[in-house]
Amino acid sequence: MTDTLTPPARPQPPRKDSLPKGVSLHRYWKETPDGPAVRHDHERPVSDDTELPVGVWWMCPADPGCPRGEWVFPRADATLARPKMRGCPEHVVELLPGRALPSDDDPKQAARGRLQQALAEKRAAMAKAATDAANARLAALKTASAQEASQLRDSLRGHAPSAAVSLAALVTDWALLDRLGGLETYALGTCLMVGGAVLAYWAVYLGELVWARRMGYTLRELPRSLRTRAMSHARWIAAGVLASGLWLVIAETLGARLDNWQGVVVNMMAAVMIGLVNYHPWAALVERRKAAARAAREAAEAAARAEQERLAAIAAEQQNRRRQAEEAKQAAEQAAQATARKVVLPDDDRITAGRKFADRWQRIADQARERRDLTGAGFELWRTEVVVDETRKLTTQLDGEDFVIGHEFLIRAEPGVLAPRGTAVSPFVAMKPWLTSMLELDTGMIDLAYQPQRLTGDGSDPKPMVNHGLVTLYDQHPLAENVRHPGPSGVYVDGKGVRWGFAGRDMRGQPVYRRHWQPGQAGGGVRIGVTGMGKSVISQVTAYNDLLLGILPVIHDAGKSLMDFIDFMGVFPMGHTNEHRDVIRESMWAEMKRRQAWINTRTATGINGIEVPADPQWDTAGGPPIRVTWEEFHMHARDQKFITYLSSQVRLQRATAIFAEGATQGGGLSDWADQNLKEQMAEILMQLMRVSDHTARTSGYTGGLMPSTLPALPGMLVMQDMKGEPVAYRSAFIPRKPEDPDALYYRMFDPYSSPVPGVQYLHAPELPAETVEVFRRHGLMDLWELGKTKSGREELINAADPEPGPTVVPADAVAPVVKPKLPATDVVLAMLMHRVEEGQPSMVQADMVRSSWWKQVDGPWSKNDGVPAESTVMRACNSLLENDPALVARDDSEKQARWSILPAGFDRAQAALTVMRGAHRRPAAPGQAAVGGVDVVAMEREAMLAAETRAWIEEQQRQVREALNPRR
Repeated sequence: MTDTLTPPARPQPPRKDSLPKGVSLHRYWKETPDGPAVRHDHERPVSDDTELPVGVWWMCPADPGCPRGEWVFPRADATLARPKMRGCPEHVVELLPGRALPSDDDPKQAARGRLQQALAEKRAAMAKAATDAANARLAALKTASAQEASQLRDSLRGHAPSAAVSLAALVTDWALLDRLGGLETYALGTCLMVGGAVLAYWAVYLGELVWARRMGYTLRELPRSLRTRAMSHARWIAAGVLASGLWLVIAETLGARLDNWQGVVVNMMAAVMIGLVNYHPWAALVERRKAAARAAREAAEAAARAEQERLAAIAAEQQNRRRQAEEAKQAAEQAAQATARKVVLPDDDRITAGRKFADRWQRIADQARERRDLTGAGFELWRTEVVVDETRKLTTQLDGEDFVIGHEFLIRAEPGVLAPRGTAVSPFVAMKPWLTSMLELDTGMIDLAYQPQRLTGDGSDPKPMVNHGLVTLYDQHPLAENVRHPGPSGVYVDGKGVRWGFAGRDMRGQPVYRRHWQPGQAGGGVRIGVTGMGKSVISQVTAYNDLLLGILPVIHDAGKSLMDFIDFMGVFPMGHTNEHRDVIRESMWAEMKRRQAWINTRTATGINGIEVPADPQWDTAGGPPIRVTWEEFHMHARDQKFITYLSSQVRLQRATAIFAEGATQGGGLSDWADQNLKEQMAEILMQLMRVSDHTARTSGYTGGLMPSTLPALPGMLVMQDMKGEPVAYRSAFIPRKPEDPDALYYRMFDPYSSPVPGVQYLHAPELPAETVEVFRRHGLMDLWELGKTKSGREELINAADPEPGPTVVPADAVAPVVKPKLPATDVVLAMLMHRVEEGQPSMVQADMVRSSWWKQVDGPWSKNDGVPAESTVMRACNSLLENDPALVARDDSEKQARWSILPAGFDRAQAALTVMRGAHRRPAAPGQAAVGGVDVVAMEREAMLAAETRAWIEEQQRQVREALNPRR
């Protein structure tokens, strides 16, 4: 038995020369990396740094009582070392390693027991294998003997009829030779050679065909195989008749008789003729017998293999059941122990959970006050308290059911108690190891935060709570542990060609995979979250998965000069300035056009061999998929040329496998500039970090799982793929510390390569020569090459956009007007939508005619200085009412009919309004803010604010409806 305790300081015993540096013999060690030190009855080597047991016990396997043995430790390169004492001199056997678990109280005895068990199982398996092999060989010999005897009988049985006929023909020829005269014999022999052979051929051939008709064929419908067999039999019989006649002629010519030497010669000649006539039929018969024997032998071998596989599967299934039973037993024991250690239970309501934790917190604080102990928590813990009413129960939805993640407990402290002392870290956060041991929890089951920012869901920005701390206890899965990306094993391609990459782990600890590319489907998406939530880490993981899956990533980081992606320098193209952005934009546009032309020129062989156009679904033979990630997307929102390009690319990306992915901090038009662009990208994939409900709804999120309910941990997000069921998980991350061998850089560059360390081994997918030429022509290859050298990386990082100089605009300068073309119906919808944003739900046709909006678009009214005819407006309104009655409504209760827009027409009207406003989105010169009588900049700002306000109001109304009609 073992006793669990936390010693104040483990005594350091004297070192022994046989132990390596940093290892000592102890009775205290940790059974789990995050668990407490445990006292045991026997010593074993323990690491001084981690307090975990190390080393493998090698022992004499001959005698359980033999004391010969040695602790062996791994080499610096993590390979298995060998003991210095290679064998036992008493029993003259080699030492063998045994497996000792950290939970073994007597590691040497436990290792010996496992070794003896493994050796016994191996000896039993070898004995059984030898017996089975001997039985199998005996059975094979018996089967082979029986098959040889059967084959001999079959061969004789198959040759006997033809041999008997041949001998009968020879006896008949001797009888004719003895009875007939010379001329008669010559005449008969000649007739047999000429007419007899021909008649025999046709008789047998026609007979075979008539016999074949019994199978249901007509003479014209007989298959080629039956005709070939009939001709073969006919040739065989005709050759026999021909040989018989020839033998008669030769025997008569030689004067052969049974009692002279000429008879012996013609008998020998008859034997040769019989062999020649029957050679092909007999050879075919022998081959059929051999093929049948081979088939029987292969069938027997296949049956034997199937039986062996069946027995192996049964044994494996039995072993698997035993293993599952043992694992289930261990899991039940661990679950029981974990439940006993839990401070609160999942079934507790938030007030009950808060009171339980407050009692536990108070006991810990009282113990610290009695001892005046500041070494554990690092501050006066008794000057803090749990705010029970502010306890939150963290829940999410998994498989359509509510799932309890854990509980959040708000800690209130007296002023200054939790303030950092000499460091940037609050003692409240630094006390996590001590508090973990006091609560008897694993470090991954608890998380601490100083001055937490709690989301309320009302759309307001969270503010730090001064003099407060937050303790989060997780119920089942250690969410506080970072989720490391497993490397190349974290990606796969399914049977349909869809490429998947490891994204993180959900609330139950199950792996979550993201669809990176599906043939024939669009890619990319949006990623929204405030600063510090982990958007850039997700971009790192996405780019790493893309490299493993053969997808070319391209990243533009407009905000932080690539500081989050410096490890990828030279692996794939990256940039951060406006010039870099234009290079990427132009290169992707040109490559898209090249791919479209490549698809259009491909052909395939269709029905009946005709040449037809090939399947338009993208084939990677024309180039790998390309993902362009635009970090800090809000910094591009004012560039209308870029927004227009990206909108066109997103609409066409499915056909060319070039997709865009945007990451920014908000979901409104101020971040995305174009509602249609945002909706197009969000329809593909939406990743929402822990943001407010208002931000989630403004971004277009429609799921029921709200991101604001997630735990306050970096990397927590909700992902919705193709508007499917949302999933909440904690994103994977890849470390970047230089001392960590699992760091991101070492996953692409080998630090142990020879002769030069740091050789790149993970490369971007190979590009076709045509794509390389396009990238080189538009400057993307030059941007890529900069990251491959030290000087180029410095030039790339230090690149900056030129500072805008003063612009002198003449007083009488007139801003050029870019007028898009829109039908009159869309202009009417846009005006009605603008009135709704201004708080006026309707307007009359006279106001429509006088509106200055007509001057912002091109149409038949442009000839009249942008003033439409009354009939133009009337026809547009009537057309909407007749063809699209769900978009507009007409009110005839007043003298002049009033027109208003219905909710079904908001999307179309907003799109038209965005086009009309976007035509003038450019830096305005002094005195030019108003274009054509309309202040475009002010109107755009007001429209964005109005749209986001309307989304917030709709969210509040939805929450009120849910409160009044709760789910049953």
